[in-house]
Amino acid sequence: MAIDKWNQWLVLVANISVLIGIIIVALELRQTNRIALRDARSEIVEFTSANNLAVVENPGVAEIWRKLRYSEQLDDLEIEQLNRIITQQLNLWSLVRISYEADLIADISIRGYIQSAVRNIETYPAYAPYLAERVSGVFAEGPIGEAVAQKLSELGYESDR
Repeated sequence: MAIDKWNQWLVLVANISVLIGIIIVALELRQTNRIALRDARSEIVEFTSANNLAVVENPGVAEIWRKLRYSEQLDDLEIEQLNRIITQQLNLWSLVRISYEADLIADISIRGYIQSAVRNIETYPAYAPYLAERVSGVFAEGPIGEAVAQKLSELGYESDR
């Protein structure tokens, strides 16, 4: 009889230990998710900040955007620089799409990126044909790529979707 009571206590302690272990794992998963959210948001903010800083620190980049706003002709060097800028933009959109699909950024954030991308096309009319040449494949997928491709289509530019 004493052995049965002792076994019952051992089973109870073992069950409580398992429950405590499950709670600890759940808390660790929650912490890991918070870290992933922070890292994803931080990476996007850093990427965006670097793009904006390039315009501030490099008058040549600012000049490209001014020419795109007023539909002025770009020289060969500026076209090469613009191609790199567009590549950075497409990489940012991919990063945002991946983070969005992994539920690491909210719907409101994705709407902000869509508005920003469409506003760039509207604000800088000469940007559209250069962008249309590059928006294809994976870059035309996801909410931002789809919105950009739609805006380009409305303006008469077909992307290579």
